[in-house]
Amino acid sequence: MASPSTLPPTPGTGTPTSDQLHFTQKELRNAFQQFANISQGEGKSTKKSIQISKNFLLYSIYAVECGLKAIILENIRVKTTKKLPKKYRNHDINALLGAVNSVKRSPRLHRMHRLPQMSRIRSGGGEREIIPPGRLHELYRYGGQLDPESQDILIRNLSILFEKIGHKLKIGVQPEGGQQR
Repeated sequence: MASPSTLPPTPGTGTPTSDQLHFTQKELRNAFQQFANISQGEGKSTKKSIQISKNFLLYSIYAVECGLKAIILENIRVKTTKKLPKKYRNHDINALLGAVNSVKRSPRLHRMHRLPQMSRIRSGGGEREIIPPGRLHELYRYGGQLDPESQDILIRNLSILFEKIGHKLKIGVQPEGGQQR
């Protein structure tokens, strides 16, 4: 694989193509809705007697990330992620929640609590591994699975976030996949 310095520049920018892609607030809103709709389909197709679909959780995590970034862009009055502070150009839902909650103009989201650290049991042994919220997307992208208690907490939190983000963005979406207890 070529290093960033040997990659050809992105047309019209002179910047190597390895730089992060940027999206508009509208594109992030659409991504929130699309990922939410996909996760609904994944949740509906998952049998209640088996583990939650990893795809459902991955799409739900990405939906929440896109929704929170869309809200942040709206709150700081910029139109693209190119102007998003670098500390929010990641997958860390808690960092994004912190940015949303720090703005007094977001009262509906102000009371959203942060995702707790979760754990998984490593394959091949009983050793627990702590998974920080900023790495959940990575866990599911590579086929990992949280322990059942952590997974239930994640599903409940994602459902709350879906509802609140959808309300703030005026998008009526709430995923239905998941074992509600």
